[in-house]
Amino acid sequence: MEPPPTHTLTPTHRFVPALRKSLEKWQTTRDRHDIDVADIPGLRLEAPGVVSFDCLQPAWCDELMEEVC
Repeated sequence: MEPPPTHTLTPTHRFVPALRKSLEKWQTTRDRHDIDVADIPGLRLEAPGVVSFDCLQPAWCDELMEEVC
């Protein structure tokens, strides 16, 4: 049996605060019209059909990479 993951799985720990805030209303309604893309932090069009944005907390990424490596 494998040991449990060491990284924390709470949304507060995983996702940057600005992203959580931009999705608050949508999380309640689940209506896609309640997502204002202008509020998504660091939203960039990288190539046609490819977007990127700030999502994960750096500390959580570090924990995940430590577990994977």
